[in-house]
Amino acid sequence: NTVGGPITGRILNPSFESESSGEFGPITGWTRNSATNGQRGCQAQGTVYPTISPMPTNGLNYFILFTYWGATHNVGDFVSVTQTVDFTGANTLQFDHLNTVYSGYTWSNNARAEVRIDGNTIWSASAAGPNVNQSVNVSSYSGTHVLELREQVVVAGAFPGAQWVL
Repeated sequence: NTVGGPITGRILNPSFESESSGEFGPITGWTRNSATNGQRGCQAQGTVYPTISPMPTNGLNYFILFTYWGATHNVGDFVSVTQTVDFTGANTLQFDHLNTVYSGYTWSNNARAEVRIDGNTIWSASAAGPNVNQSVNVSSYSGTHVLELREQVVVAGAFPGAQWVL
């Protein structure tokens, strides 16, 4: 709701279904952010990569936060999407997640997936693999808050292959 602010208890485009396959442009309802030396990119992408498909999710689409392969990354580099959400009356935030890489490479544990509210990490994962049906208690949040889905570099260097957080 762009006129009156966020709708209570609703995340706009929560499963990224309004995105077209391969789109690097804006992610409907979300704002892209980054603080980076070498990390680039935030991609809304349909399930077209055979090494990932099917993504463990209820929808057909997902989005990718990734470190750019071949670039040197510093600790603290990140890319994220944010949205202002009214959590009044909400009890849980539920989602699926996957740390992976493009075909032929290995996850390096140099980056971490995070879910944040108002800049505070409420969930994170740095190991490779899926985390399906994750649930975070958000019942203590009332009113509008900034929800952030983030990939953050935790070990500096150039990583073998792009490290993907989906």
